[in-house]
Amino acid sequence: MGGTVEKNCTIFLFLFLSATTCQSENWQSFKVSKWLLEIVEKIIPPGKIILELHSNSVNQKIYENYNVYSVEYDLYWLNKYNAQYIYAPLKNNWFDIDIMIKELPTYYDLLIVNGPIGDKMIGFYKHLHLFNQNVPIIFSNILRPLDFETFINVSKTLNRSTELIAKDTVRLIGIINKKKLI
Repeated sequence: MGGTVEKNCTIFLFLFLSATTCQSENWQSFKVSKWLLEIVEKIIPPGKIILELHSNSVNQKIYENYNVYSVEYDLYWLNKYNAQYIYAPLKNNWFDIDIMIKELPTYYDLLIVNGPIGDKMIGFYKHLHLFNQNVPIIFSNILRPLDFETFINVSKTLNRSTELIAKDTVRLIGIINKKKLI
């Protein structure tokens, strides 16, 4: 049974990527932002605390409805939205760990992983011990193969159930639920 989930998820991801079409980021941003907010609201009610790794325009609606701590490595996104920012530039291909250790909030109800993307996403898995492992975790876009692989590795390590939710062939969200697998 060990490889069945990975095999099925890999096949799903391949088929999903094969169907993906290029669409304007501006055209999709508002629709995806509202859609992501609806997903978050099904997990936790408005007003709760969210820790986010890397902000982006897709999360605009979330900033309006939740108390968000955003760990940011990119100066472009720093202080762009209504969030409490923690500036942690990239160091050794991931957020500066010394800053993360000092400044991460001790309590939050949900973790959203937006980045850093690609080969840097594996840093989240390597530093999983820094984060509350008893909250739901949303990977906001796992269409990129390395991001998808990190999502799978984290869910297996935490032994928790997952959900994959697709939006108009432009975004694939991975949710790691609080519920442990048997």
